[in-house]
Amino acid sequence: MSTTGRTLSLAIPGLLDTVKQGAHVPASLGKILARANVLPCAADYTAWMFALFDIHTGDFPVAAVTRAADKGSIEPGWWLRADPVYLHADGDSLLLFDNRSLPVTQDEAAALVLELQDLFQEHDAELSASHPKRWYVHFTHDPGITTHALDKVLGKHIHACLPNADDAETARRWRRLFNEVQMRLHASPVNQARIERGALPINSLWFWGGGRLDKQPAARYKKVHADEALALGLAMLSGAAHAPAPSDAQIWLAAATEPGEYLAVLEPFMPEHTLGALEDRWFAPLLALLKARELERLALWLGGEKLFEVTPSALGRWWKRPRNLAACA
Repeated sequence: MSTTGRTLSLAIPGLLDTVKQGAHVPASLGKILARANVLPCAADYTAWMFALFDIHTGDFPVAAVTRAADKGSIEPGWWLRADPVYLHADGDSLLLFDNRSLPVTQDEAAALVLELQDLFQEHDAELSASHPKRWYVHFTHDPGITTHALDKVLGKHIHACLPNADDAETARRWRRLFNEVQMRLHASPVNQARIERGALPINSLWFWGGGRLDKQPAARYKKVHADEALALGLAMLSGAAHAPAPSDAQIWLAAATEPGEYLAVLEPFMPEHTLGALEDRWFAPLLALLKARELERLALWLGGEKLFEVTPSALGRWWKRPRNLAACA
């Protein structure tokens, strides 16, 4: 029996970073990893995702793409993420904690943006919050700064990662803006109300992901299943159909009714998740689909610099020993 022509690229960001090295690998996942061809790829989720859509620039315009996902369309100009965060004092330094653990309502976001807007107008820029936890700064030109991605700074001291620029005056202006934003947020009635009800304040913004999207993402996928804004934005801008991430492989299969390439991005793997749940919901069903030749190819990205690609014929490599997760990083 021939395959149906369906292929799936499945991304589970953070799995290799979170699971203990040498952890027991469930049977189906172990067989997939053992029989797969191992291909080199970008270790960074952002770089890997852009590469899937044939965008290989060094400075990835994350803000332009995620705002397109939030608003439903791309807008011209140079965009920068300005995400609300909490900075924790640690001696003479500040540690950054992102907003996954910092609930923010749309009303709070709108009120804070209004309070901060004049600071950005001095930079010929406009601040907006099209999503409570994803805020944006819009420029008509490249402001000439370098930044660090939010996920690379989490839990770390921020001093070495603040916005910088080759031009000394530009660097000073952005450091000054960063400090002025913190002072304005410290005095905000929104944060006073948050503190009074026992919530952490939104005491800073983190600038990152700047750029201009000059190239349309490649039209590669029949459908993209994801809840993550970058994947959704790239899918939308490429013209691919898109839908929320399914909870298991059978739900994905029911929606993948036509031949073609599909992409599914699951939520980042966290310590409270279990490999057993992924085995039951994804790895065992996908292995069964490969054996039945209902899936022509599975490409599995778990983080790290390796992409695991397996086909029905590759499952016949019975002599291949299972890999532990330490060998997959």
